[in-house]
Amino acid sequence: MRKINEVFETRNYLKFKNLEGNRKLNIANLKRLKISMEEEFLQVPIIVNEKHEIIDGQHRFEASKQLGLPVYFIIVRGYKLTHVHKLNAISRNWIFMDYVESFAELGMHEYVLFKQFFNKYKFSASITLAILSNKHYTGGLGETAGNSLKNGTFKVKNYELSCLKAQQIIKVGKFYDGFKRKSFVIALLELLDNPTFDYSVFIQKLALQQTKMVSCTNKEQYIRLIEEIYNYHSRNKVRFI
Repeated sequence: MRKINEVFETRNYLKFKNLEGNRKLNIANLKRLKISMEEEFLQVPIIVNEKHEIIDGQHRFEASKQLGLPVYFIIVRGYKLTHVHKLNAISRNWIFMDYVESFAELGMHEYVLFKQFFNKYKFSASITLAILSNKHYTGGLGETAGNSLKNGTFKVKNYELSCLKAQQIIKVGKFYDGFKRKSFVIALLELLDNPTFDYSVFIQKLALQQTKMVSCTNKEQYIRLIEEIYNYHSRNKVRFI
């Protein structure tokens, strides 16, 4: 057995700094943590780097500071924002928008666009990722695109085209309340990239029979339903699946 790091104790809260790009404090989590610490204060150390930038435990630090409790900390030299991401990926504390906020705060253009799109069109993070990366998923966020979002290598395929697709999806909301359901959006994204699919024809046919547009359980069912609506009163039937 050998000693790796020492645990230090201090009430000098000014020693510590927020790491640029780290996620913002969650007020609800902070309140819950303060209540817990008032009931029983556990000496759980935070992790900082040699500059005393907080790598892990910013909520514990802030709660200790507000309650006037000592801060226990471990110094690990060389740790930076990428280590924050890795630590939280392991503990599953970070959601995808935390990564977006983090990289956008650092001025990374692709993430600024992601945040802008997310705030403008109000889709979920997974749907925003699907539209901006031009990926069609059968479930989840998609391993490759999801990982790229977390590791800082995410790229927007075509922002203007993504905005057009978002507007086309939203227009369906006039006829179908479930237009933001993930399986519906993924189905429509796939069809919008299909050269045999004419969006204007679909909207015209949907306006005539909007009661047929009901919620389905998966992408394939939605495509079959859209196909049925699309072929309404058409001599030449088309198949999309």
